[in-house]
Amino acid sequence: DDDLEAVKVIGKLSENISTVFRNSRKQINYHSLKEEIQLTNNYLFIQKCRFGDKLNIEVPGIDTLAALETYNVPIMMVQIHAENAIEHGFSDIDFKGLVQLTIHIKDKKLVVVISDNGKGLMASENKNSNHISRAIQITKDRLYLINKEKNTNSSYSVSNNVPHGVIIELVLPLL
Repeated sequence: DDDLEAVKVIGKLSENISTVFRNSRKQINYHSLKEEIQLTNNYLFIQKCRFGDKLNIEVPGIDTLAALETYNVPIMMVQIHAENAIEHGFSDIDFKGLVQLTIHIKDKKLVVVISDNGKGLMASENKNSNHISRAIQITKDRLYLINKEKNTNSSYSVSNNVPHGVIIELVLPLL
């Protein structure tokens, strides 16, 4: 049973590496939302195997993804925030972690929300006050380029999830 789980984890990791490598070689900056969610789901599957019952994951269903799969997003735009939620939000917690991913269209924009019930912003910042989030900087840089290139007003927000955790909201153009 452990061998089968290890094979699945290696398969998901291999799929992610292959996708990122292929897109890098082709110098592709965007890919389908479907591909991005697959990268994110693969990552979350690996983390679920790592944490077991200490982590719950909620992702959009097949119907939601099918309705949105024609849209494009910057590569790793969603996955990087799911990774942050787990790596920064769940270390040293003594309760069951939850990562939620929701996606919908609002005002002709794609809205992606990654939320968790981890330690929250203040606890993470207090642990390492000199830490500058690479995910946030990468997001800022990519959104700046999208806005400039596509003449749009993409945005993101980071907020505390009450009573604990973080909410990241990405508002992207329909590409």
